[in-house]
Amino acid sequence: MFQLTRNLTIFAALAIVLTVSFHWTLSWLIGNALWGWIIPLAICYTGLMFVNGWVNGSRDEVFKTRGDLGFSYHAMSFMVSIPIWMLFAWNRMEVSTSSKIGETVGVVIWGILLLVHMYFSRRSIKGYGRTEVFD
Repeated sequence: MFQLTRNLTIFAALAIVLTVSFHWTLSWLIGNALWGWIIPLAICYTGLMFVNGWVNGSRDEVFKTRGDLGFSYHAMSFMVSIPIWMLFAWNRMEVSTSSKIGETVGVVIWGILLLVHMYFSRRSIKGYGRTEVFD
């Protein structure tokens, strides 16, 4: 189900750079009380991650033969983002414990949605080309 392709590796490397940059900048913004920049930063990060997944996913060699390739990118995003998030968020002194618990609940919800995605991707048709199925 999960195959580490060249494009998925490129996606992961860029995701690591983007996520570390995002959390470092977020910590700096929180530390300097620059609250107005947090939402634009989050929107920029989300957009760059989306473009990263879209470009690398659409150029993936296995894209045309696997109905569940999106799950691979979703799982890789989770595996890259969460450890980096944990390093930054749980060491950020400016954020209260209740906020950290709220963020943790968000991670748990993302994990549940990832499991739902895995369930539905396993039910997809495999071994057939997209043109064979949808023509």
